Order: sequence, then C-alpha cells, then structure tokens
Amino acid sequence: MVLSALLRAFGSRKLTIILDDVHLLSGQAVTGLLSEWVRGCPPNLALIMASRHELWSGLMRIKLEGRVSELTRTDLCFNREEAEEFWGFFDEAAYTATEGWVLAMQSYRMAAEGNPDLSISKIRADRDIHRYLMDEIFGRLSPEIRRFLLCTSLLPNLEVRMCDSLLGIGNSRDILEELVSRNIFTLCISGSTYRYHELLRDFLQQNDDGSGLETVRRAMAWHFDRGDYEHAADYALLADDAKFIHDCISAALGRPFAGGRYRRLKEYFDCLEAHHTELTPRVLLARGMYLSSRGNFFEADRDLSAAADQIRSEERAVYLYAMTHKARVLRNNVSFEESSRCLGILLPLLEGQPMATLYAVVIEKIYNLTLTSQLNAALELTRAMIEKCSVCGDLRVKAWFERYLTAVCFFMGD
Repeated sequence: MVLSALLRAFGSRKLTIILDDVHLLSGQAVTGLLSEWVRGCPPNLALIMASRHELWSGLMRIKLEGRVSELTRTDLCFNREEAEEFWGFFDEAAYTATEGWVLAMQSYRMAAEGNPDLSISKIRADRDIHRYLMDEIFGRLSPEIRRFLLCTSLLPNLEVRMCDSLLGIGNSRDILEELVSRNIFTLCISGSTYRYHELLRDFLQQNDDGSGLETVRRAMAWHFDRGDYEHAADYALLADDAKFIHDCISAALGRPFAGGRYRRLKEYFDCLEAHHTELTPRVLLARGMYLSSRGNFFEADRDLSAAADQIRSEERAVYLYAMTHKARVLRNNVSFEESSRCLGILLPLLEGQPMATLYAVVIEKIYNLTLTSQLNAALELTRAMIEKCSVCGDLRVKAWFERYLTAVCFFMGD
C-alpha cells in the first residue's frame, strides 16, 4: 500500500533517488520495503543505494537477473595507474599501505604536497584516518568483534581453525565473514584464510592493550607444537623473541633450507645477532649452512668448523648435511681436491641414509668431477646413482640425477 502510493506520487517524471548509509537500516519491514521498491521500480526511476554491507538476500535474485548494478570495494579502489594520476607521482610503499582506499590516498596526497618523499608512516599515523576508523568503524562494532580484532591485530593472516584454537572460541569464521560482508577492511584470500587491510591492522595495533601480543605468543607455541617451526619462527619475529627463534632453528635444523625461505632465514639470524644470542652448535651449523648457500664461504667455514665436530656423534644426517656445505666452502675457498677429499670421507657414511641425503652428498662429488674435466667418471657415477634410485623405487631423486645427467652430457659434447 505504502509502496504503491509512493510510486504513484512519482508519476512519470524521471527521477534518481539516492539513499546513503543503507547499512544503518535494520528490521525486516524496512529491508522488505526496499526490496519491493527495487523489484517494482518503473523505467523512469533510478534508485542508488550506498552501503558498507553487501546486498541483503532479498536483492540477490534481482542481481542474478541482471537488474542490479553493483559497485564493490574492488571497483571503488584506485589501481596503480589511477593512483599515479591522482598523486602526480607513484609511491609503491604508499600504495601498498593504502591498498587503493580513497580516504587514505587523499590523506597521503595532502600530506605529500611538495614532499613526494614523505614517509609512509605519515599515513599510518594520520589522525583523520584514525578518527574515521574509531568513530565510523570500530566504535560501532559489538564488544565480541572488537575483542576479536584486537586479539588478532598482529596476525598477518587469519586462518579460521587457528583463530578458534588461539582464542578459545568456535565462531571465528562467522566473525570474519561478518567483517567481510560488512566491508570492514577484511579480505578473504582463500577458503578459510582472511587478512585485514594494512591500515586497519596499524589502527588495531595502536589501540592494542597487549592482547595482540599474547595471541602471537600462543601462535608461536601452536605452530611449534605441530612441528611447523618456520611459521613458529615467523610469529616469534613479530614478538621479537630471539630465544624462541633460536629454538625453532635448532628444532628445524636441515628443514628451513627448503622451499626458498632464505629471506626469512636472514631475518631470523639478524634477530639473533641484534639480541646478542649465544648460538648452540646446532644453530651454528644452521647459520653456516645458510651462509654457504648464500655464497658467504668465509663466515660459513667459521661456523661449520666450530660446530661440526660437536654434532658428528649425535646426528649423522645433520652431520652429513653440514659437511656437504663444508665441501662447498672448500671448493670455493681452497681447491677442488680438498672438497673432493671431504666428500670422500662422507661417502662411506651414507649407508642406510635416505636417497635425498645421498643425493645431497653425491651431487657435489659429480659437480667436482665435471668441473675438473673428469667427465667419464662423472658420467659413470651419475648413471650408477640413477640405477640405484630405480632399484630403490625413488623416482623423485632419480629425476634429480637425470636432470644433472644432461649437464654432464653437455660438457662431453653429446
């Protein structure tokens, strides 16, 4: 009745009606009226609704029919080209921090006038942005959601199962989905993993009462107890806990060097150095192997020599791995002969070791033979290892040796 009377009052005139802050409306009667209005909207009437929330369920069918044009957060954010045009210059750090959010970009634009080298910290400390987030966003949330945000403010990514475990709750997904649906600076980056906008994280950390750091410490223990030492160390970096990082490296000796995580390893060891942490033999070995992998053979030799003898009687696999790096150091700092002599000592110790460990040692021997023009010996050893892998059924390591076989054949001119 109300809707019919309203539409009749408009008549045939062309009108555009704009409703702002629709997210503040509540109650089935109000949203139902608006849904009916949209469904019965005549051609002469355009209805524009601005809201921080996603479309409510009553409008989804109309959207699927193509009768609703929706501009989302992604549409409204500036891309890199638009940001450069808006600023008159481009600052990658500033763009990463703002993520194209118009209010933050305007704040940076005003602060950077005449000073394009302005520190990105200016955006993060901007009082207008801080007040906006406090008054328009944070202050209007329920106590439960505010507590959740503060407790997770330091987490770079929010995985549902981990958040439930760390906070002792069972509705992390519901909270995160509500934040996403209400466009409260929260993104879903996979099926069960979310993250906050950088500026929201900064705001939350500025207002943290210590609960964020407490959650990080729980995350450190949560990952460590599950044998995920790399992520445990990553969280320890957030807490600036050098001792815990040391324990993670010691526990993961031989494992952190997989998967291209050298950048993070540097951060781990930089933290240990900054705190003047005394390194145990295991961590000395880890640092020596890392330095060897990065080509810093002088310092690698120092660490490997200082720690290897103390490890030898305890863990053969770790000792083999460390001495393989020692052979690399000798090859680059002394001679191929000394490197091969070191590898020759290791070969008898390979009995009973996994094929991957055997590969790590033998491939260095093949490398030395190849680069000293002992190509027939290199070819024979490579073929023997391929055959050994076939007998053992380890096709993965077999493929590794086969890949190097092509290099040997290349040097032979085949």
